[in-house]
Amino acid sequence: MADDASDSGSEFGDLIDQLIAERAQGLGVDNQSDISVSTVHTADLSDFDSEVEIDSSESDAEVDSDAEWVDIIEDFEKEPFESEFGPTMPLGLDAKPVEYFLQLFPETLFQKIKEETERYAHQQGAATFTTSVAEIKAYLGMLFLMGVVQLPSYRHYWSKNPVLRQHSIASVMPRNRYELLTKYFHLNDSTKNPARNFPGHDKLHKVRPVLDNAKKKFPRHYKPHKNVAVDEAMIKFKGRCSFLQYIPSKPCKWGIKAWAIADSESFYLVDFNIYTGKDVNCVNNVPLGTRVVCDLVKPLYKKFHHVYFDNFFTSVQLLEALLRKKTYACGTVRLNRRGLPVGIKTCKLKNSGEMKKMQKGKLMAVTWCEKKRQVSVLSTANSVGNIQLTRHGKRGQPDVTYPKPTAIQMYTDNYNGVDKSDQLRSYYGIANKAKKWWKYLFWFMADVSLINAYILHVEAPGGPRPKPMSHLDFHLAVATGLINGFSSRKRTSEISVQPPVIKKPVNHEPSKITTKRGVRNCVVCASGPDRTSSGHKVQTSWECVRCQVALCREKSCFAKFHNYQN
Repeated sequence: MADDASDSGSEFGDLIDQLIAERAQGLGVDNQSDISVSTVHTADLSDFDSEVEIDSSESDAEVDSDAEWVDIIEDFEKEPFESEFGPTMPLGLDAKPVEYFLQLFPETLFQKIKEETERYAHQQGAATFTTSVAEIKAYLGMLFLMGVVQLPSYRHYWSKNPVLRQHSIASVMPRNRYELLTKYFHLNDSTKNPARNFPGHDKLHKVRPVLDNAKKKFPRHYKPHKNVAVDEAMIKFKGRCSFLQYIPSKPCKWGIKAWAIADSESFYLVDFNIYTGKDVNCVNNVPLGTRVVCDLVKPLYKKFHHVYFDNFFTSVQLLEALLRKKTYACGTVRLNRRGLPVGIKTCKLKNSGEMKKMQKGKLMAVTWCEKKRQVSVLSTANSVGNIQLTRHGKRGQPDVTYPKPTAIQMYTDNYNGVDKSDQLRSYYGIANKAKKWWKYLFWFMADVSLINAYILHVEAPGGPRPKPMSHLDFHLAVATGLINGFSSRKRTSEISVQPPVIKKPVNHEPSKITTKRGVRNCVVCASGPDRTSSGHKVQTSWECVRCQVALCREKSCFAKFHNYQN
């Protein structure tokens, strides 16, 4: 990766220049506008997958371009993927879970957070406030534990109600200290960020150290498999933020959008970019989806990876540009994209298994119908053949078998790498609430680092592991490893291992019980777990003359009751 990364910037620039030239010649894709929450509209949403009406008034340029597409489908030989993949970190199978996490979230980052938290506290007038790297680690470990055991309010973790109180969290620090640390928690010095609308202003300045660390560490410690997926991830937030996004088709409708590329087999999130709204310095006439894919995929050029993405990104020009960089691609496509053949755009299919394929060089366009739903795909990555699907018949009807294009099946199997990473993050993600948007971004990066660390643990060199830890066990192990026995509570003086020797009390002597039965239940044994072999309480024939209580003499119950040692 290092060899190709040196000239990736120039290659990316060449690719963008080429796309601009193509668009200027009338071959560009439809303009995909950057969407901000202030201008959001359901007709303009990036992921709004409603059926699009096809404009019947096709331009002459589009009609002429259709001559390049043919109905004769011929497969072509694809270069094999031979690059190394998997973890590149030095840790082996015997490393602790927290060590994997610290490879992605290093000590230097904790030191940076410690310094900035103290700086911010001093700026706010708390001149005596101090913290430590150990306390910042313990604080993050507590947040991870809170993600596993979620309660209505963070105060309940310190509740006096034993049902709500969580000793693993409450024993780390008092609630007042936790609130104070949360109040002053900071990642970067805000005074060094120029004001808005001034040169050099960074919208992500508050989380820049964490973002830069992740973008550096994630691809360094893992090389993806052949199949990767590009998609968007939503960071749930519904507060004040200049680049807040609203996407009604997503489960998380309001939030901060992150473009991401993930491994389709392990779900390791390799790289990401936070979307902060329309870039005034962006390359003219190059659609947003094209820029996103090219920026995330450029470190993988010339390695014959197979990239999968949805219809927001897919265009004829993007797939051809990636193919020139020796990168195969596949994605669903909207039928109103420029450059698609008219035969695909106007094809109407009704029965399951019906399809139409057309080819332009090494680029294939296919539309296929299943249960009256038509799906269209552009691909340079897959075979032109078909597979056979068998669906069970309803109400005693015989099974139905019909063909399905290989390209659509491969897309179904590999497009959801980012979604799977999001799914893993949602299981035990940090669920705290805050008014500041940057804290949600920090929690997102901490959760993704933990998920990626778990994947590194599962695929560690020397594996596969015979019995890998479950996701939950790994999560708990990292949390407890970060806490590492830390406690800011005032400790009571330690009790000596040997009990103090107290002089024998005066006038307290053991004597035989003089009652008719001659035995009674020992009060010390009865207060503890000691019982006879038959399960009855232990009885003794001795008692204290002054206290008049039955006490075993042979088992030292007499000495324990009077708090002295012979």
